[in-house]
Amino acid sequence: MKKKVVLPLSIFFGLIILLVILAAVKNRIIKSTIEVTSRQVLGVETEVDQFSLSIRKQSFSIKGFRLYQPESFPEGIFIDISEISASCNASLLLNKRVHIPKLVLNINEVVLIKDQTGNLNVDALKITSEKKSKPQDENAKITFRIDEMILTIGKVIYKKYGHDDKPVIKAFDIGIKDKKYENITSPQQLAGKIIRTVMAPMAAKAGLKSSAIYGIAAATGIGIVPVVAGSILFGKDHALAELDQELQAVYEACVATLRKVGRLSKDNKEKGIIKGKASGCNISIKLTKTQHDKTKIKVSARKLLLPKPKIAGGILHEITQNLKK
Repeated sequence: MKKKVVLPLSIFFGLIILLVILAAVKNRIIKSTIEVTSRQVLGVETEVDQFSLSIRKQSFSIKGFRLYQPESFPEGIFIDISEISASCNASLLLNKRVHIPKLVLNINEVVLIKDQTGNLNVDALKITSEKKSKPQDENAKITFRIDEMILTIGKVIYKKYGHDDKPVIKAFDIGIKDKKYENITSPQQLAGKIIRTVMAPMAAKAGLKSSAIYGIAAATGIGIVPVVAGSILFGKDHALAELDQELQAVYEACVATLRKVGRLSKDNKEKGIIKGKASGCNISIKLTKTQHDKTKIKVSARKLLLPKPKIAGGILHEITQNLKK
């Protein structure tokens, strides 16, 4: 008959303390790995307040994840992420094999900066300046896959610096809530989707365009998703599209959009004409009903008599978003 082995109370508590210490060390190592990987992918300093990994629940969470501005820009936070939570295969995570069935990402705010020479901070990120080429040695060792990402973004702060070194600061509530992305296969693609999600509405709200969207697409194979059903055609100073909605609904969306992103100066429902100012431009919108009960919309934008077709496209994008509400 085997004798039962009874551990003294002091040894029992000693083992518990040892397990707690090992867990803390494990989390600290992974926390450090996240910070290093973020620097390698984006080329900016990062900081994580808290990381916790649960083997039993097969999940992890990150609280207080901050990415700081690129070196050539004023100091401060670039992206402030309040919380990241995910289900995962914890044993694979510890062996640099990342498979995350579901990732939930809540971003408090993103700070976009345009410096005195007109450069944007997003264009200084590593993923936008590197062409699609060989993966970095360190990242090549990591198998990475996210099946589904749910993204929420609160505010975007836009700082535009002039020659007097005093920025004009504007705050935008871009209203990105529970936006779903699927099949993400690299850290670069993950970062690219987040930046593109931020920049797309900013193109409409502030006339802010960035080569980062196209640079990321080229570097990671993300692709640019059309903002309306059907193509947008660009003319010399306008953006043109044909929408399935009735003229009345489109007219109301146009008026609401100009009031939201700029100033409405004239609207004539009978003639289908709406005019105003937005993104520093004179905006003119013309609506016509087609033979197939669709609505043709033409948005023109000019600044100091110079055509701004991309700003017109941004306004058209915002109108289509209002139609979805």
